[in-house]
Amino acid sequence: LTGKVPGSATGPIVGGNITSLIGSLGTPYEIDTAGKIFFIEETHEPINRVYRYVEQLKLAGKFSDASAILMGECNECADAYGVSYEDLINEVMVPLGKPLITNLASGHGRYKAAVP
Repeated sequence: LTGKVPGSATGPIVGGNITSLIGSLGTPYEIDTAGKIFFIEETHEPINRVYRYVEQLKLAGKFSDASAILMGECNECADAYGVSYEDLINEVMVPLGKPLITNLASGHGRYKAAVP
């Protein structure tokens, strides 16, 4: 785990796979991140697509509403257009200024931490 932005937060943990979350925007099942710790992870998507999904969640206010952000690994997410997952984190997530932990082994990776 890497603490990219220091801080502390409390609240329920909500989230999951970015592709699934994007598919719920604008529906009655859209994720509510207000006052919550927002967890996202992805697998088998090129980084340019993950970048677009993260930007869409950002525009939908999902990160500004959250009290903190947990980012899982991006398993088998190929770099695209010279951008890596680490670049995405540094360019988009860190500037949000929310407490941020990255590379949580949960979701689709070999090792999986239980997210309560």
